[in-house]
Amino acid sequence: MSIRPISFSIENYMRVKLAEITFGENGEVIWIGGENDQGKSSCLNAIEDAFSGGRKNKDFTPIHDGANKAVIIGKLQTDSGELILKKVYTESGARLELLSGEGAKFSSPQAKLDEFLGSFIDPESMIGMSPKERKELMLSIVDIGIDLQKWECDRLNLFNERTAVNRDIKTLEGKCNVPDKDALLKLPEEHESVIDIIDEKNSTQMWTAKQQQICSSLDYSHKKIFDYEKRIHELEVALDEERVRFKALEVEISEHDKTAGDWLPISEYDERIKNVSDLNSQIDKANALRENLEELKKEKTKSFGITEEINMMDRTRDDALRNAKWPVEGLGIGEEDITHNGIPFSQLSTSKRLMLGMEIGRSEQEDLKLLIMRSANSLDASNRKVVEQWAEENDYYILAEIVGTEGADIIIEDGVGGVADGNSQGN
Repeated sequence: MSIRPISFSIENYMRVKLAEITFGENGEVIWIGGENDQGKSSCLNAIEDAFSGGRKNKDFTPIHDGANKAVIIGKLQTDSGELILKKVYTESGARLELLSGEGAKFSSPQAKLDEFLGSFIDPESMIGMSPKERKELMLSIVDIGIDLQKWECDRLNLFNERTAVNRDIKTLEGKCNVPDKDALLKLPEEHESVIDIIDEKNSTQMWTAKQQQICSSLDYSHKKIFDYEKRIHELEVALDEERVRFKALEVEISEHDKTAGDWLPISEYDERIKNVSDLNSQIDKANALRENLEELKKEKTKSFGITEEINMMDRTRDDALRNAKWPVEGLGIGEEDITHNGIPFSQLSTSKRLMLGMEIGRSEQEDLKLLIMRSANSLDASNRKVVEQWAEENDYYILAEIVGTEGADIIIEDGVGGVADGNSQGN
């Protein structure tokens, strides 16, 4: 359904004593001019108030000083006929009425208005907003399926956690960057024990002594055999006995050989005992290096995991933003500001920002073809032309407040509105 404004009559509302606004049959901009504190803003407030059900501030007093009531009457043209909107403020409260063109009253006027009315968004005011305010406004309009504020908080927490982890990684990398790193990592993890070395030395000495003793006996036996062989004809019995003994000794030395470890020369044990303190110091360094390398590996794995989680969050947000139903094609939300085709709103030209603001404002109005622009005085002639051209091309109506009388269609002076000289309002 399409609803266009026909006229508004405002009486004794805030600074306004009496003002009439009449719209033409085609979209247009009506420039409301006048000096400061004459009632221009009150005029726009009254129209917005009539649609929105009134202000909630209990201290708000809309009745003009000296009057006993404030009245706002709006005529609207719908596809099925006229509607008459009437809002009356008295000292006892506010009353809203909605009538058909034939005078029939709607039992729930605000509910009926809500069927075709969204919220008023001032296109020009979006230019003056901070990026954060624009972003919050857009998030209030567009349902992207996720709580973006919570998402940003969670992502920031992950980012800070990863920063701390990466800081630990840098520290660990410094600790692992030591001289002779490869040589240290080849050292055993356990300390050398002087007692163990002495025990091993003693065992080696005992084994060596035994070995020498056996070898000495073997040599003696061999000599005896030689002597017996010289006298073999007379010592055959003795020779046989000695051979038996010799065989037994061979078995014994063979068995003893089996008990041998990786024995070192005795002098090397003394050298190891002498160097055990330095060796254990190096082993300590090697073990510290191994611990740091293991911790470094864990921290890098943790950092990688957090990065993946951040990337997943970014993809979730990007998917939500991509699938959201935006009021204007190409519109989106960046890190700091809303964007259009990837360009931050604040970097767009003034005319482009105005166009987007009007399109966003229109998207928020369900069926009512009316926008309110409260700070239009900042627009230069070329941008005012942009606004007028947009209203004409889109068959839309815009009430724009300016300071002064130049270019005004309606002038508010001391609370009274009148058509400016040389203008024919509504034509």
